[in-house]
Amino acid sequence: MRRIPFFSGEVNKIENYEKFYYTKSYIKKKQEEYSQGKAKGWVTALAEQIGYRKIQKFKKHMEEWNRMERKIPLKYLEIIGVGRKTLDFTLELDWEEFEKAKEGPFIPKKAMLRLHPAFYGTMEFPKGTNLEEAIEELKIVCMEKKIRGFIEFWPVKTVGVRSDGSSYEVFSKPSISFSRYYLIPNGFFEQKLKVIVK
Repeated sequence: MRRIPFFSGEVNKIENYEKFYYTKSYIKKKQEEYSQGKAKGWVTALAEQIGYRKIQKFKKHMEEWNRMERKIPLKYLEIIGVGRKTLDFTLELDWEEFEKAKEGPFIPKKAMLRLHPAFYGTMEFPKGTNLEEAIEELKIVCMEKKIRGFIEFWPVKTVGVRSDGSSYEVFSKPSISFSRYYLIPNGFFEQKLKVIVK
């Protein structure tokens, strides 16, 4: 399921929940602690240690690493002093928060309709519509128009409806994986889509 950032991040957003809150806070704190005791050129020195030549690009990536919006070089985490045991602990806390958030409530305001590849429309629900009613309304539209639709409750879950009327849920769990050189926040990346909304 691909996110439509300008739509999804606002309309049905789950309040009082931030994915990876504790882990992001920990990484950011370690980066700040690292920079405090360093000389003026610490950014350049750190960029070179990690293999960056362009400082602006490194700064942008470092901000994204601290927000867990891109895969994070293990070397970066090692240099700033991120400990594996503490990282495991913060991920546990993030998981507990996710478990609470996935209980809802989920109040649907709008759905997205995939009219054609890269061409989307919206569908609004009357105030007071509950999730079950919204899914049923979306199913009717999707079957009539032979299209797909979804209701995203960012950053917890997406409810999708296929053109045959069947529905499914996809949860955006706060989990990570490791490659040889990176920590990879799973399911956090947004694909950039060119979207035209009717």
